[in-house]
Amino acid sequence: MNNLLVWPERLPASLDGLYEAAAAGLGAPAWTALPSLDALELLPAEEDEPTSALIVIGAAPGAGAAEVIAGLEAIARHPSLNLAVVVGDGYLGTDTADLGGSLAAAAAVTAVRSLATRKDGSTRANVICVPIGLFESGTSQRGPIPQQVEAADLAAAAVYLLGEAGAYLNGQVLYVNGGRQLFSSHTA
Repeated sequence: MNNLLVWPERLPASLDGLYEAAAAGLGAPAWTALPSLDALELLPAEEDEPTSALIVIGAAPGAGAAEVIAGLEAIARHPSLNLAVVVGDGYLGTDTADLGGSLAAAAAVTAVRSLATRKDGSTRANVICVPIGLFESGTSQRGPIPQQVEAADLAAAAVYLLGEAGAYLNGQVLYVNGGRQLFSSHTA
């Protein structure tokens, strides 16, 4: 297994250990932070197996929709990639959320789904939607399941989508938010 590529390098305290847990679950020797989303385009592709990348959009303060779309467009040119993009569920209207962050999340979901349909079959691209409260303090995470979502839950979802168990999943949105998406008309 190649190294797990991640962005951004620094995560909020609520996501401490996410990258390490995802790398361990995937059998990767380590994780490597990308300096920017478009840096992935510059990395050499491995012939034998695809590169795995975990991109956490909601943890990148100030990342707007235009930057997300441009970065994912650069990623789309990488010839062989397993991609999991993490977004906050604020774009679903489940909480009052920062409009810029919601637009970036919605743009990421659309871009990932488009990316999943454009590739030649050597790439998988999926989204993990988590409570926006993982990125912002003081925001509710409550859904029908009352437990709070933690970094370990997110790591397990990333391992599932990037690993062999999710080998046939492409263009999907996996909600790891206790069912909060059920409160939104945007998921119907």
